[in-house]
Amino acid sequence: MADSEIEAGDLARELERAIEEHKECTRRLVELESCLGERADTEVRSLAALRDCLAAVSETFRVHFASEQQGPLFREFPSTFPQFSFRLEKLAAEHGTLLAEAAELEARVEELRKVHAREMRAIETRVRLLAARLRRHEAEEDEILLSAYWDDAGLGD
Repeated sequence: MADSEIEAGDLARELERAIEEHKECTRRLVELESCLGERADTEVRSLAALRDCLAAVSETFRVHFASEQQGPLFREFPSTFPQFSFRLEKLAAEHGTLLAEAAELEARVEELRKVHAREMRAIETRVRLLAARLRRHEAEEDEILLSAYWDDAGLGD
């Protein structure tokens, strides 16, 4: 077991909290991806739905990332579990980039009133890439949490 600044019970609670937040983030990403699959009567209505989905994803991840930055994953894990510090630094740095990309997509979709099919496909591709990057980001955080819980803190034994 690692010399731990985080007690086993605290680690278990953090893991449970993080997994619940990540479930909500995943739910929002599923909604976003379903917006891409739906075709409204008009491209403008489709864009409005996409804008609303992007706004919901942006808000969910803004709150989630702020919570993570203040929680033990980014504040205590690097010293308690130094083997994860590099990955956590990289993930923390991605928060701003991912949120900025989501905001840029939101703004782009908002300013479009009519879109040619090619432009809409390009936007959909970017949105799908953002969703994939957000999923990968969350999966990496889950991997760190689970590894710390099961392997390094010895709680999986």
